[in-house]
Amino acid sequence: MSVPISVHHGGRDLAGATREGESWNAAARRVAATVVGEPVAVDLSGETKRFAVVPDLRVGLRTMTHGDLADVIRWRRSDHVHKWWAADGEPTPERVTEQYASTIDGMTPTRMWVAEVNGRSVGFVQDYRL
Repeated sequence: MSVPISVHHGGRDLAGATREGESWNAAARRVAATVVGEPVAVDLSGETKRFAVVPDLRVGLRTMTHGDLADVIRWRRSDHVHKWWAADGEPTPERVTEQYASTIDGMTPTRMWVAEVNGRSVGFVQDYRL
C-alpha cells in the first residue's frame, strides 16, 4: 500500500508516494532528488507524511563526553523529560555523573550520543551492543 509523501522546499510542495517496500524517508529523498539538501520529517502523524528540505539545517549525532553532563542534568530536569526519568531520582550533578561516567568512558556495552541541530545540543540517545 503506498503512502502519500509531501516534501516542502522553497515555497512549494513536491508530492509523491512510497513504493512497495520503501520507507517514508527513502520516498521523501526520492521525491526531493532534484533539490539540494536532505528531507527532514516535519509531521508523520497524518495520512500524508510531510517532510521539508531546509538547506541550512544540519542534524547529527556525536559521542557524548563528560562536558555534556551539565546539559544532561538540564534536560532531565525539564518537566517534559523528568516525568519519564522520575524513577531514577533527582538528576543532581553527582547522581548524573555516577549514572553516566562509566558509559561515557566506554566501560559498559551502552554507547551515549548527543543529538545536535545546527551545532546546538538538543538531546541524547543511547544504543546497546548486542
